Amino acid sequence: MIAVIDDLKIASVHLAGYSMGAAMCFSMLAYASDRILSVAAGGAHLKPKDLSWVRDLVKQGLMEWEAAGRPEVPISPVGLLAILNADEVGAPIKPDEIAVPTLMYSGTLDLHYE
Repeated sequence: MIAVIDDLKIASVHLAGYSMGAAMCFSMLAYASDRILSVAAGGAHLKPKDLSWVRDLVKQGLMEWEAAGRPEVPISPVGLLAILNADEVGAPIKPDEIAVPTLMYSGTLDLHYE
């Protein structure tokens, strides 16, 4: 993201993101806070997530895919499994380290709602 705003010759930005986009906002806050004016982040939080259930689901799907003779699929199941190989470690920033106006939101049906 920094490369994009640098290429556009933008000094600082307001960020908004949902889910993975919100996680990217948190990373930007941690690594380039001097370039951020404000953040609106939804469907994510700063705590680590246990992705083992997703990994187990993908592994089950891979076993079924192999049992079916590996029919052609639009994505690489092996690549997907590699992406999901580790649990997320959480945001690289703590709440008390955020120095810009930040709105964090989620709905009651959101997986991150607690």
